[in-house]
Amino acid sequence: MSDQTPSLDRIRGRYCDGTYLQTGHVTDGNEFDRAIAEVRATARRDALNEAADAWAEHDALEEFIAQDVQCDVTAAQAMSNWLQTRAATQ
Repeated sequence: MSDQTPSLDRIRGRYCDGTYLQTGHVTDGNEFDRAIAEVRATARRDALNEAADAWAEHDALEEFIAQDVQCDVTAAQAMSNWLQTRAATQ
């Protein structure tokens, strides 16, 4: 993290302070934590789906197999399916 990038704890604190200043209600930051958790889950789903798509693409399979990796198309498709299933559970 660079000097210009605030930490997540600092952003969370600013969220809590801002909530109090705007509404007069004290918050423990649970809303912020849930929002961050959803952003992270979405990022995991997106990454897993991108990996599954790469495995499923014919060109990616040919490139993988061309690198002398012991893999057949069925195994590669199974990996793609696993990644998609994993993404769906995030």
